[in-house]
Amino acid sequence: MLKSMFHVSYLYWLEKNVGLKPVSIYDDCGPGGMLQISLEYVEREFNHAKHDGELAGWVTDSLVARPLPHRIRPDY
Repeated sequence: MLKSMFHVSYLYWLEKNVGLKPVSIYDDCGPGGMLQISLEYVEREFNHAKHDGELAGWVTDSLVARPLPHRIRPDY
């Protein structure tokens, strides 16, 4: 989940700061396309961001939305 959020955040950044706009699925996934650029960035940089988060105390080895009974309950 964290990696997908990292990917979406970078796609948003590309749109807002670089001016890249979605064209078509075919073009966006191809060389130089928005999704291809983002995927290359995520593959190169995600592990660094994950490691920095872990150093800051983030728990990155499990899902937040775990199945019951492991979810946080208000009566705790």
